[in-house]
Amino acid sequence: MSNVANDNENKARIKVMSPYRVTELERVKIKANASAARLSVSEYQRRQCIDGQVIVQQSRHDVEVVRQLLAIGNNLNQIAKKLHVTNRYHNERLETALLHLEKVLSQVMP
Repeated sequence: MSNVANDNENKARIKVMSPYRVTELERVKIKANASAARLSVSEYQRRQCIDGQVIVQQSRHDVEVVRQLLAIGNNLNQIAKKLHVTNRYHNERLETALLHLEKVLSQVMP
């Protein structure tokens, strides 16, 4: 079956409208993008909704947690480097670093 016949068959099966609100500027951009893709606005929107990529924005809390994890990782790397060089273990520093790490991990994975 050709693509044209397949497209016509799919269009005949479409029964439900799914309206949503956009600003006038967004509507113009959507229409221009559909035109550039040589698709109808409906087909363009359908493809974007089904196959489009959504970028999830991070919250400030997520950014702070990542910053804390990076700082803790840096501290652990410094401790590990010093242990390798001096062959001395600083149990207190290791305990403190592990406590901080456990605290942050409990926030990330409750």
